[in-house]
Amino acid sequence: MAENGEISSGNSEGSKLKQKTNTTSEDDNDPRFVFIKFVDQRGKVLHLRVKRSSQFGVAFETYRKNNNLEGCPNFMYNGSRLSPSVTPAELNFRNGEQIDVFIISYGG
Repeated sequence: MAENGEISSGNSEGSKLKQKTNTTSEDDNDPRFVFIKFVDQRGKVLHLRVKRSSQFGVAFETYRKNNNLEGCPNFMYNGSRLSPSVTPAELNFRNGEQIDVFIISYGG
């Protein structure tokens, strides 16, 4: 665990993507990063700190790994599906923006 109360996502981007574990940090006001809230249909919430210039695909993969998902869920923002190649900067994301996660279920 890092001194600032964050857990590295364990991906190759290292400090570019972190899971938020507390509400106060010196890095909270860093303009290069944004905190994004992922909420699934059961109401489970995961906060991730994402570099504004990183593609959403990195955050999506981290979400999948943190939730042990094998398939690819749908990630929605304001009613539209998010592309993994888009960045938070391109959508002018602010801290606390919410991405809704819909798990795809096949069969009965």
